[in-house]
Amino acid sequence: MNSQNRLSQDQAVALRQLVRAARVAAGQPVDGPAATGGRRGRLVVVAGAKGGVGVTTASLLLARALAARGEPTLLIDANLRQADLAHVAQAPIDGRRDLADVLSGGCRTSDARIHLEAGLSLVPGAWAPAAQPDANAEAVRRWLEDLDGLTAAGEHVVLDVGVGVKPWTEPLWRRATQAVLVSTPDKLAVLDAYAVTKLARGEGIDTPIGLLVTRAGDLATAQSVHRRVDETCRRFLGGEMPLVGWSPDDPRLAADARGASLRHAQAWTQQLAARPAAARAA
Repeated sequence: MNSQNRLSQDQAVALRQLVRAARVAAGQPVDGPAATGGRRGRLVVVAGAKGGVGVTTASLLLARALAARGEPTLLIDANLRQADLAHVAQAPIDGRRDLADVLSGGCRTSDARIHLEAGLSLVPGAWAPAAQPDANAEAVRRWLEDLDGLTAAGEHVVLDVGVGVKPWTEPLWRRATQAVLVSTPDKLAVLDAYAVTKLARGEGIDTPIGLLVTRAGDLATAQSVHRRVDETCRRFLGGEMPLVGWSPDDPRLAADARGASLRHAQAWTQQLAARPAAARAA
């Protein structure tokens, strides 16, 4: 077996492990058919510690991994400042509805879907700054009810919410089954990862938060970043920060998240949630 084939097999195993961990975290069966079996889907928020850390790529990778398992997944670009998921995913958006239409009440979330591949669809964000939606409290409340209907029907929803916790995204963080916080080894990004977590906990958000380290030279670098954030969270916030995985410093990830990223991404290894969803509801 040549090294390229072995690498591809290793990465396929890594993706299966990632999705298996997500299913365990949500209390879903990990063996047998991939069908939801009447269980709820998950609402996963993916956010950056700071700008430019790879949130869009991470969101697409996670959504594609879930869909590849045979689990229906909806990816939503909820980054109001830089809605570029449709571009990265190579999805046609001309003349189509987007998140602005959903939040304005012009359509339901499902009406704004763009089919990407088997089991995976996308709701794009506003295509221009002038078209940014009015994300007022009532609009977000109505939208969350819509998303609850999707997860109740067994569909996973992955939200790219941009950077940190903002007033309009705070309800999304609160309702999420899991939050994935993305950081690079950059010192400022590491500091901001703790700052975002501190803000979330200070606002009373108890959603499990896991750290994804991107643009790491190797696993040791990713583990070093995780150790610094985790130790600080344990010391000052009284809670752990699990490592949900890492990805390499590879320009192909940003250049083609739809194809090359899945071929070259490193393992996302540990559980997607710090504790099962059932435990949170108890």
